[in-house]
Amino acid sequence: MSDHPTRLQTPGSELLAGARDELIGEIISDRWRLTEAVGSGGMATVYAAQDKSGGWVAIKLMHPDQTTDTGLRQRFIREAELMSVVGHHPGAVKIYEFGITANGQPFIAMDLLVGESVSDVWKRYRKKLPVQLALDIGLQSLSFLKACHELGIFHRDLKPSNLFLMKDGTVKVLDFGIAHFSHQDMDLTAPGQALGTPAFMSPEQAAGRLDLLDQRSDIFSLGATLYTLLSGQRLHDASSAQQAFVLAATSQAGSLAR
Repeated sequence: MSDHPTRLQTPGSELLAGARDELIGEIISDRWRLTEAVGSGGMATVYAAQDKSGGWVAIKLMHPDQTTDTGLRQRFIREAELMSVVGHHPGAVKIYEFGITANGQPFIAMDLLVGESVSDVWKRYRKKLPVQLALDIGLQSLSFLKACHELGIFHRDLKPSNLFLMKDGTVKVLDFGIAHFSHQDMDLTAPGQALGTPAFMSPEQAAGRLDLLDQRSDIFSLGATLYTLLSGQRLHDASSAQQAFVLAATSQAGSLAR
């Protein structure tokens, strides 16, 4: 478990400044006491939590109003399962436990990360990373993707905000919420449905062609990420979310060669 950080962020979340929450002080799994809310997304809130020995973890707790949706509950638990499968790699976020709280909320206990998202690093550098830093992020991410792909796991949502740069320079890959395990028959994404972020999607993913999605789609998304980190531009200049999906599905990216 990590030391309590002075600046932190956790998988699949955004920072919350001074956020208050009625669950602060609650004990999860008879082990971890929630101390502060550090991030929140559409599906869950993430808390810093401490155990009796003083060790710190992040607890990702599904929003109560989401728990009645069977599909969302399955995605939440699937995320923990897939993160555990690839947990041997340095780019993985370590999972300590996952399950259901006494009041029926799915939770994941994982490493509390110290550092910042690659998206925030990119903004600090005025949206153009130094080439060497971008290459290092890219190579570490490729190593992690290789480990995932060898296990039959496709991430399907690679982008700067889902890459996390630790203080020691290690890159962690976050958010397996829409990842797919090819060795299981069930895909929680319906055919024709495009989940993810269109600015970083492969054409087949943006078109909802699940039958064509494999490791190459992740490689495309990482390439789109590096394109943005180095150039400060998206692959396509879209004025709306709908146009972003259309352009991602039908248009080639411009060259970075100048």
